[in-house]
Amino acid sequence: MNKYIFLSVVVGLFLMGGVVAVSSTNTYTLSEGEVLGAHFAVHTLKYNPFPVSSGEWFDVWVKVENIGQEDAQDAMFNLVPSYPFSSSGEKTKVFGLISGTKSAYTERQPGEVQSNSNQVLLKFHVFVANDVEEGIYNLRLESFTDGYNGVKFTHDLPISVKKPEVDFDIALQDSSNVGTSFAITNIGTEAAGSIIIKVNESEWVLFGDKSYTIGKLEDGEATRFLVQGTPSDSEIKLNISYTDISGIRRFFVQNIPATSRGHSLIKSPEDPPYKKWVFGLIGIFIGIGILGISRKIHNKKRR
Repeated sequence: MNKYIFLSVVVGLFLMGGVVAVSSTNTYTLSEGEVLGAHFAVHTLKYNPFPVSSGEWFDVWVKVENIGQEDAQDAMFNLVPSYPFSSSGEKTKVFGLISGTKSAYTERQPGEVQSNSNQVLLKFHVFVANDVEEGIYNLRLESFTDGYNGVKFTHDLPISVKKPEVDFDIALQDSSNVGTSFAITNIGTEAAGSIIIKVNESEWVLFGDKSYTIGKLEDGEATRFLVQGTPSDSEIKLNISYTDISGIRRFFVQNIPATSRGHSLIKSPEDPPYKKWVFGLIGIFIGIGILGISRKIHNKKRR
C-alpha cells in the first residue's frame, strides 16, 4: 500500500494582539514511500487574503507534485468550484509532461537533491458567495496524469471564510444630464480606505470616466459620488475595492437596481426632432381645415 503522510502546517499570522495575517500557506510534507506510477499530490496551498470574506474575490496558489516514479505524460488540472465558491476565470490548466521522481533526480542541478521538474504551480481567481456563513469550506481540484484518459486524483483544499468587517450600502439617488449620483455608506464595523468604484462600460452610456475614487470611509460614515453617464441595463454591477485596517486589499461586486424612488432610470429612445415638427404641422392643417368648414356652414346659414 502506498504510504505518504500529509502534515499540515499553517504559515501566516492570525488576528492576535493587533497583528493580522495577509495570506495562509499550508505545506504538506510527503513521506519517502515509493510510488511507481505517476501520482499527483498537493504540496503547498496558499491563498490571499486570509481569511477570505463572503462576497469577495481571492487568489489561490496550489503547488502540485508528481510523487510517482514515472512521468505524467499529459498532465491536466481542473478547478471544480461548488458553493460557496465560483470562478469566471480559467479553470482548466494543461501542462503537458511533468517529470516523475526518477526523471527529476536525473535532471537535478549541482547542489540540488532533486530538481523541481516534478512540480507545478497553479493559480486561480475565485469568488465567495455573499450569503455564506463563517467556517472552513473545501475548494476542489482534480488532477489527471494523462488527460482525461489518465489516472484522476481529487484534492479538497480547505479555505477559511469569515464575515466581512466592512460592508457598504449603496443607493442610486438620481440621474440627470450631468450623470447618475449614488450615496455610499460604510455599514460595517471597521474603516475602509482607498475605496475605488468601477462601473462596467457595457451597462452604461458613459460620457466620462468608468473609475471613481471615494477615499476613506469610517464605520457609519457616508458620502456621495457621481458617475458620468446613465445606466442602460435594469441592474448594474459596481466593482468595489478597498483596503481594510490590516492593509489587505479586498475586492467585491455589488448589484444595484437601476431605479430611484421606484422609478426606472433607463430612458426610452427619444423621437427624432423632425417627428415633433411633422405632428405640429399636421395639427395646424387639421385646425385650418376645421375652421374653413365651420365658416362655410356658418355662411350657408346666413343665406
